[in-house]
Amino acid sequence: MLATHPSIRSCLGGTLLPAAPLQPRSGELASLCLVNPAKGHTMEIDGSCHCGDIRYKAEVNPDNVIICHCTDCQTLSGGAFRTAVPAVEGTFVLLSGAPKRYVKTGESGNKREQAFCGNCGTHLYSAPPGLASRVVALRVGSIRQRDQLVPKDQYWCRSSQKWLQGLSSIKRTEKQPVFDPKGGFGSSAID
Repeated sequence: MLATHPSIRSCLGGTLLPAAPLQPRSGELASLCLVNPAKGHTMEIDGSCHCGDIRYKAEVNPDNVIICHCTDCQTLSGGAFRTAVPAVEGTFVLLSGAPKRYVKTGESGNKREQAFCGNCGTHLYSAPPGLASRVVALRVGSIRQRDQLVPKDQYWCRSSQKWLQGLSSIKRTEKQPVFDPKGGFGSSAID
């Protein structure tokens, strides 16, 4: 367990604890929840793409995590929705790698730069074109502390997939079933 500097108070009622029991990689610090009057309730996070070529760090306010159901987010994420959290302005830092960028035009006509790893395809963030170093909406799935970032709001619900309302009633399996020789799902789970 990492020690916490006594001048830093975590978001757990002012106790001096790391925000979560983390085992950082060599040279990394554990994520801590901080209270900075200028930024509000913030948390230091770090993230990377799946292959590890691109790594970043930032501060986020965990109360600002959202789910977006717009059809662009569905298409770009390959899922039913996308979960994002804005970085506190000026705190986003690329630690390694250089993401590829794709600029999409939303229904409103606004342009939004989508940053992703050109090697593994992981979506990392979006930003207004040219402002990636200042204002970014981080993709929660690429953040190492994602289990601490619970969505508080949902946007574009008019395009949400209706089956999401019954998600808790769908059969659950703890791991992915084994693929059969033809590529379909088998009946036993992978260890």
